[in-house]
Amino acid sequence: MEFTAEMKDKIHPDFHPVCFVDVSSGARFVTRSTMKSKQIEKIDGADMYLVNIVPYTAITDVVKQLLGVQVLIAGIGIFVLGGIIWIVIAKILNPIKSVTNTIKKTTDGDLTARVDKYANDEIGLIGKSLNDLCDKLQEVISTIAQHSERLSVTTEASTK
Repeated sequence: MEFTAEMKDKIHPDFHPVCFVDVSSGARFVTRSTMKSKQIEKIDGADMYLVNIVPYTAITDVVKQLLGVQVLIAGIGIFVLGGIIWIVIAKILNPIKSVTNTIKKTTDGDLTARVDKYANDEIGLIGKSLNDLCDKLQEVISTIAQHSERLSVTTEASTK
């Protein structure tokens, strides 16, 4: 095979025979180009560089599949992360809610209200201190009630 295309001097000094091969269909197209490859094949008596052509859809189909997998993995990751965040927030907020509810009950006059569980952290310390405060208030009120009863008995005895 002989190439007769005329070219301007020194514009494309490495212009040589190339065979483009469509990898999906196996079709071949012979032309001259500056492209080179590591594969050289003798076609029609001439050494030609073989350049494989991959159809655009072959690449985009793989990319679309990978994108689908990535979206699925990201969705699962977000779901798992949301669950972890939910658990962490519950671990933080439940003790605070317990202390808050005990404070509300105590404010309403229920000195028997106690924080049921408390951990060894700041919120646990507040819960324990609140329980101790309620115990002390009960003692003070009980002492006042006893003194009031004694005073009442003493006052009645002295007025007779």
